[in-house]
Amino acid sequence: MDIKEKEELIRLLSKYQEETMEKVKKWGSLASCPFIEKMNTIAKVGCYLSLEIAESMKR
Repeated sequence: MDIKEKEELIRLLSKYQEETMEKVKKWGSLASCPFIEKMNTIAKVGCYLSLEIAESMKR
């Protein structure tokens, strides 16, 4: 996957994360919210892709 593809995926993840955050807000409580794990996974993937981009740019 090249840098452009990773950047596009990060943009899509950000949009998905915003949509999921709206669901979290509507749920009203973080304690029993079923969307928290999904939010954490989205964040992890975004961080991984960002690191991949940074590493690619160093080369």
